Amino acid sequence: MFRSSTFRAVAQAIALWSAAAVPVYAQRVVIVNGQWMSHAQIDDLERTHCGSIPDGTYLLDFATGAWSGAGEAPERSNIADNCRQSHAGPAGAEPPGRGTSGGE
Repeated sequence: MFRSSTFRAVAQAIALWSAAAVPVYAQRVVIVNGQWMSHAQIDDLERTHCGSIPDGTYLLDFATGAWSGAGEAPERSNIADNCRQSHAGPAGAEPPGRGTSGGE
């Protein structure tokens, strides 16, 4: 628990510190397999997902497309599931879980 709350506090401090120097559009925090995604990488993931990806922490098997929020079963869904569904739900449906970003 301590590790999670410490990580969250550090992430929030970094976000606040950088808020003055970084344009609003770049203030996304999407972490995949422990790596912070750049704005371009998030755009690529959202195109592959066929929808928006909320800020959070995710696990993704790049070979198979198995994808989940951190702490969930890694093969819960596939990153391209939204693309395969025809009128099954609203456009821009969110990925599994919402990750572990602050405020949840």
